[in-house]
Amino acid sequence: MHRIVTLAVGSDSPLLETCNQVLRSDGHTVVSALSIEQASKEFAARDFDLVVLCHSIPEQERERFTKAIHSRTPNTLVVLVSQRLAGKDPFTDATVDLRKRAKNIPSNTEEPDNDAACA
Repeated sequence: MHRIVTLAVGSDSPLLETCNQVLRSDGHTVVSALSIEQASKEFAARDFDLVVLCHSIPEQERERFTKAIHSRTPNTLVVLVSQRLAGKDPFTDATVDLRKRAKNIPSNTEEPDNDAACA
């Protein structure tokens, strides 16, 4: 069985590690990067099936990086994980809105802080 090779990118180390743990628990092989510059180097060094961008990456950097990914490998899916975005991100292939997901997940805790989520 092919494991999905995923590049996870976010500027907040603890949140990125949480994101990585979730992806690994779902069977992904994960490479992580704390900046677009680091992510660009990782992407140039190997092929990825999926790229997950945390909302902590600024919009201009998301746009530039997504265009670079699609110019090299047009079929690589780029997903933004966010709690802030009102609709679909105009640059990525898909957006996961954690506010909507959180409502469908039973929890005994408060909803996550809007500024702290990549998983």
